[in-house]
Amino acid sequence: MLVAGKKVRNSAFTLIELLVVIAIIAILAAILFPVFAQAREAARTTVCLSNEKQIALALMMYVQDYDETMPCAFAGINPINNGGVNVIPYDMQLMPYIKEANVFTCPSDAIPRDNSSIGGFWDGNYAARQIKRSYGYIGNINTAQYDSDPSNPNNCGGGACADPNTGMSAWGQGYTLASIDQPASTLAIVESYAGNGGGGAYNDSVVGSPWGGLFTGCDTYKLAGRTKPAVTPTDTYQGTNSSCKSQYTDPTLIPTKGHRNQGNYVFADGHVKIERWGDIRHDDYYLFKRTKPTQQYNP
Repeated sequence: MLVAGKKVRNSAFTLIELLVVIAIIAILAAILFPVFAQAREAARTTVCLSNEKQIALALMMYVQDYDETMPCAFAGINPINNGGVNVIPYDMQLMPYIKEANVFTCPSDAIPRDNSSIGGFWDGNYAARQIKRSYGYIGNINTAQYDSDPSNPNNCGGGACADPNTGMSAWGQGYTLASIDQPASTLAIVESYAGNGGGGAYNDSVVGSPWGGLFTGCDTYKLAGRTKPAVTPTDTYQGTNSSCKSQYTDPTLIPTKGHRNQGNYVFADGHVKIERWGDIRHDDYYLFKRTKPTQQYNP
């Protein structure tokens, strides 16, 4: 184009130039989007660890106030605020030290809660709030060692077979710190929000309700990082309990999502750590046992 006898160049982009720019943007997006996703997951992991650290500190303060005894799972106490269940969950025992119910929710917990299976609240103030509780307080879990113990009075071939040497509390009785050989190597609270109702589509654990708050029996199938379907023996329960076997093999019962195939854990001495499934499962759930056995088990 000529303007006053001078040639002026058109400043518009050519089609080739536009295609090159679009290609560069697409390449950058392909590189950066996974990085953004990893950053978001790292942030959720950090928040989850922070939540558990606050819970761990509350647990330690509780233990000091109650003669070095862990909270009692399913302790019978009259409900408050028009609650309908006379059993206090562990979160309500720790709440005076935390004072923030949302601490019990992991940001990666996207499992819906099933109102029909929650079963009532000890503190009626939480009935309408439906705050997710993503962390379970450990009771007696099933172990292969206890299955094979000839002195075990339970019918481990098909009935309950929870090992009394595991967990921070049995129903109605919290254990003392003195009963724990190695508090720094013994789990107290686990990250657990796997679906356990509606064909694995729902979870029943919410703040203020006792149901779903105790991690016990065959609940180890819920732990983060376990491969489903099983690839190695560590991914299956090796005992004789038929109920545990069915929960481990049920295709609808998927393990907790966790964080990059790992879960966050609170130990009995108050420290918090992210652990792989193999480290939790090894030696017949060694980290769950209060008195550490000398015999080794595989897995």
